[in-house]
Amino acid sequence: MVRKLSAGLAVGAGSALIVIALAAAGVLDTVEMKAYDRRMQWAARPETVNRDIVLVEINDTTVRDMAPLFGHWPWPRVALSYVIDYLHRAPAKVVAVDISLPERDAVDRY
Repeated sequence: MVRKLSAGLAVGAGSALIVIALAAAGVLDTVEMKAYDRRMQWAARPETVNRDIVLVEINDTTVRDMAPLFGHWPWPRVALSYVIDYLHRAPAKVVAVDISLPERDAVDRY
């Protein structure tokens, strides 16, 4: 009985050490991210997409294309307010904004 308990504890401790080593090396993060991507691919079925939800993204292409009007990023706050006002008149039921603007507004250049 003591032998079985000792063997079980040794296997458990060895397994824990292996998991800790893999976690410290970042291997488990990589495996989890790949598994998460796969689960999201399986869960994302085109027939379940809600077509009433629209994502408006300001990305590098948008900033480049709008540079003649608004200049380089960060755009003046008034330019961003135009976008929000346009979406509100669409009429969007909800407009959520997730932008970090730590710099002062350069209204004088607009």
